[in-house]
Amino acid sequence: KTIRITNKNGNPSAWFTIRGAPTGTPHILATGMNNMVEIKNSSYWRMENLELDGRNSGGAWTGSDGIKAAVSTGTPDNDYYHHFVFENLYIHHFYNNCFSSHVTGWDITIRNCHFSDAQEVGLYMGNSDGYKPIMNFIFERNLVERTGNYNMELKAQYTRIGVATGTLPGLEFDTWGWLIKDNVWMRDNATADASRPNFLIDAAPMSGVGNDDMATIEGNVVLANCTNSLIEAGFQLSGNLIVRNNIIMQIEGSGYSSIRIGQHQTIYPRYLELVNNTVFTLGGSTDSRCLSLFDLQSGYTQIIANNAFIRGNTAATAVNANLLADTIVTNNIVRGSGATRGMTTINSTPLSQIFTNPVETPGLANLYPAAGSPLIDAGSNTYAAAVDFSGVGRPQGLAADVGAYERYGSNNPGWQLDIGLKDLTITGDLDGDGHVDVIDLLIFADSWGTVSGEPTYSLACDFNRDGSVDVVDLLTFADSWGL
Repeated sequence: KTIRITNKNGNPSAWFTIRGAPTGTPHILATGMNNMVEIKNSSYWRMENLELDGRNSGGAWTGSDGIKAAVSTGTPDNDYYHHFVFENLYIHHFYNNCFSSHVTGWDITIRNCHFSDAQEVGLYMGNSDGYKPIMNFIFERNLVERTGNYNMELKAQYTRIGVATGTLPGLEFDTWGWLIKDNVWMRDNATADASRPNFLIDAAPMSGVGNDDMATIEGNVVLANCTNSLIEAGFQLSGNLIVRNNIIMQIEGSGYSSIRIGQHQTIYPRYLELVNNTVFTLGGSTDSRCLSLFDLQSGYTQIIANNAFIRGNTAATAVNANLLADTIVTNNIVRGSGATRGMTTINSTPLSQIFTNPVETPGLANLYPAAGSPLIDAGSNTYAAAVDFSGVGRPQGLAADVGAYERYGSNNPGWQLDIGLKDLTITGDLDGDGHVDVIDLLIFADSWGTVSGEPTYSLACDFNRDGSVDVVDLLTFADSWGL
């Protein structure tokens, strides 16, 4: 059956809510080839703490889309949904998409959700005609994995018409951009059925209302695209872009790139900040790339700074960039071929001297700068992102580090790259206030010298999880002191 939300409009002080219990999450099963939740011309809704299961079993698909914002009237250019929050949802095993948005939407937030095992797309946002945009969209701290096509796509944004202009009575709004932050993406061989990137966005129309809207893409992780014939890019981007503190690895297909920035469906890259990203390709084809950059439009600010583009094979392509004369390119580090102006090549440096653990296996990969890494203090403070992938402030030394991490102590204080929701807690921040200070020291002291099973033992203080809070944990805590 379908949960239908049609012509149900709240207001800023009166939201509708569908919420499962915070523990023992309700598990809703598809019973037919229908959209499980269907939204039409509605606003001010929250949906939280639910599992939506499309019930694929052995290739016998049951549910169509998990959540779909759908056409309602004979004038689809005026159909809408706005002010929706989706949080702590697990949506999986649907025949088409886990989430699809085929009408104009704004003020949409999707946070702390897990999307997996869609035969088509994890999240299909916008219509193929390019006239049903989603705006003021926050997509934050989600996991998207094992999808047949894209993990997520935000379709081309053509000149806005109908409700998308923000001028219809009662539906007025300003123009806004997109925040894509702290998400984890993965496609694998078992579920891929088309050649698609992990994440695609064509951000902002070329002219008219919203042409200066900005996509901010920061703190995300691409663990892999599939390694078979269906591989494609990690990020495929066009429009107005701020791309910073992302980590992308294991994009290995011939001719494809971890980050591909260029024209797509007549949307061209204009404003660009490509700053403090770490891109690592250990194996793969020699003509796969860490970065492909082309079709930049003149007359816009364009900055490429403090990025680490690292290939395992130094004879392989790291960068393929067609730059404009006034594009600012500075303090990037390249291992591999293709370096341009503003890029320093380090082909003689072993991977083990660059990263703490230069592998591509989730749960083991650690692209934190090794002691003495050429990434340390090699960046530009002028163009550095204010904080790093883990929330550590820049710079910690004389200059910002190159790549997504700012080295602070010998141990990576942030989340271990893995298949799961990104943990935003810094190691040692035991009270969760975003700082490692005297309060955390007092909490640690309460557990000092204890072992598992003793009353004051705390797993949170046992950083290496060996069953005791000892000198090894103290050294780890000390590494994070003052953050």
